[in-house]
Amino acid sequence: WFLFVERPEDAAMAGARRALYLNLVVYVLILVLALLAAGFTVNRFQSRLERTASYDPLTGAMNRLAFQAVADHAIRETRREGRPLSVILFDIDHFKAINDTRGHQVGDIVLTSLAQLLAGGLREIDIFGRWGGEEFLCILPNTQIPEAVTCAERLRLRLEDAQLVAAHPELAVTASFGVGTCQPEESLDALIQRVDTLLYQAKNAGRNCVKG
Repeated sequence: WFLFVERPEDAAMAGARRALYLNLVVYVLILVLALLAAGFTVNRFQSRLERTASYDPLTGAMNRLAFQAVADHAIRETRREGRPLSVILFDIDHFKAINDTRGHQVGDIVLTSLAQLLAGGLREIDIFGRWGGEEFLCILPNTQIPEAVTCAERLRLRLEDAQLVAAHPELAVTASFGVGTCQPEESLDALIQRVDTLLYQAKNAGRNCVKG
């Protein structure tokens, strides 16, 4: 004896279809979430790479390579629009002695605190970067030499009055400043070289002063 039961195909497959559709929806949601997570991770990694390439990891100031590119652009814009542009180059006084007597950890704190302090004393349009070692550079668009010297003096006093290392309140940190205004057809390298000479004049004059 054989028993045959006839049943419509649609009714028989309805449960299987529902399970299939549910699995497909879950799969698509998982795939979308995975793609979003991957995109977010890649974007964060890309942003970190871009920041590492443009900013000094210790002080957070713009590094020399990125600063030079931005400064070159600023000089071209200045010439095109016929506006003045000035530069402030400063160097921490006796920084090697700080490292030798207090240790490199204290030296790093000095660099970081100084960069934050003096960058906070600039305008939003000014460009601030670490030029190398204990040297920092500021580009001041639309600024003539008297205003640039005044700005450098303000930064000098701001640093002179600051306490950069909480664990060493007796540690006084000063800097010497050279200031110059870009001349017609003068390159960035030539301008910085001229300002660097003024910086060393400030060093030779007893440090903790501005020459421009």
